[in-house]
Amino acid sequence: MSPATLETKIADIAPRYREELAAFVDFLLFKQSNEQRNSPTADVKPRKSLFGAMKDQNFYMAPDFDAPLEEFSE
Repeated sequence: MSPATLETKIADIAPRYREELAAFVDFLLFKQSNEQRNSPTADVKPRKSLFGAMKDQNFYMAPDFDAPLEEFSE
């Protein structure tokens, strides 16, 4: 949309809605600045997958791990 067309449309808006329009334009400008700041760049490396990262670790699990807890016995 050309700026001239936009100006024509703004001129047709009732004065009571112009403040709301100004607030919406401010919101759009804020949104645009955040998108520019948070846009991914070419030098960002993809994350390395952590799948299988702990496969060589030894973990101890008590033999009674699945046993009912004393707190829940009645």
